[in-house]
Amino acid sequence: MSENKQHAAFTFFTLPSGLALKNRVVKAAMEENLAEANQTPSQVLKNIYSEWAKGGCGLIITGNVMVDHLAMIGPGGLALEQQADITACAELARLAQQNDCKIVMQINHPGR
Repeated sequence: MSENKQHAAFTFFTLPSGLALKNRVVKAAMEENLAEANQTPSQVLKNIYSEWAKGGCGLIITGNVMVDHLAMIGPGGLALEQQADITACAELARLAQQNDCKIVMQINHPGR
């Protein structure tokens, strides 16, 4: 494999949407199940996102974030409704954007 191919994962990349990433290292959209009982990000979840960002990840895709707290698929899930206090989610986003990392929220609703 050529020198350029070996290091392609660590080169600048722009997605078709125009989102520019410092590299191609992406934290996939896995469900962490680390929310507080009120479906807001826990300190543990904030710490993990912070470490991924500081570690050099180019993009973090969140786990499921439900748009309705009544439509959860299991314990420990995040919910962000229209009238919700976004303080904890804003802090999660701020921590995930350290070191020029980008974050994209995966929104979800498991029913009709």
